[in-house]
Amino acid sequence: MDAKISGKINGWIFAKVCMGSGGHQDNVFHEAVQYCDWAKEYGNDDEIYVALIDTDLDWFATIKDTYKKHKNILIVNHVEFQEWMLKTDS
Repeated sequence: MDAKISGKINGWIFAKVCMGSGGHQDNVFHEAVQYCDWAKEYGNDDEIYVALIDTDLDWFATIKDTYKKHKNILIVNHVEFQEWMLKTDS
């Protein structure tokens, strides 16, 4: 986990920037899937698990689609996360 959320909203953030491919960039997809699978299996229902990923790669849409049914897993880029926080906080 890269950050903890606490206050009105509680949870954890996995945050990565992934532009282009090659090197460690290729591992970000696998790390994100492992994080989301862990949250699905072991996460607390009263916490949010955010995969905050800024990328230009197509797999981002695949991950979003795979976990969209899980109410406590949020897969977003930084703009979507800000919008979600503003909407959720009100």
